[in-house]
Amino acid sequence: RARRADGPVAESFRVVMREALGGLYRRDPERLLTRVRLMATVPELRARFLETQAEGIELVAGQLAGGRDDAEVLRVRVLGHALIGAVTVALDAWRDDEGRSDLMALLDQAFAALGALR
Repeated sequence: RARRADGPVAESFRVVMREALGGLYRRDPERLLTRVRLMATVPELRARFLETQAEGIELVAGQLAGGRDDAEVLRVRVLGHALIGAVTVALDAWRDDEGRSDLMALLDQAFAALGALR
C-alpha cells in the first residue's frame, strides 16, 4: 500500500521480501536455518513453501498491477516469481554454508544479479 504508484514493482517486492526475511533472521537465525534445512530436505514442505509463495504472488499481483491490463498482471507475476527464485537461491547458499554468511548480503547479491539481467 505504501508503494508509490509510479514506483518499480520489482523494488516493492524486493523490499517486502527483504523486510520479512530480515525480521526472522534478526530474531532467531538458528530457527530460520532449521526451517530452511527442512524445506530443502522434506519434499512436502518444499512443495508447500512454493505453493504458499505462488498464492502470495497471485494475491498481490492484481493490486500491484493497479487494475491495468492482463499484460501488466502477467508482468507482475513474472517479477514476483523471479524474485522468489532469487530469495530461494540466497537461502540455499546460506543453508549450504551452515548459516555462517550474512543472509541479508546474500539476498542483496541475488537481487542485484537478477537486476543485472538484460
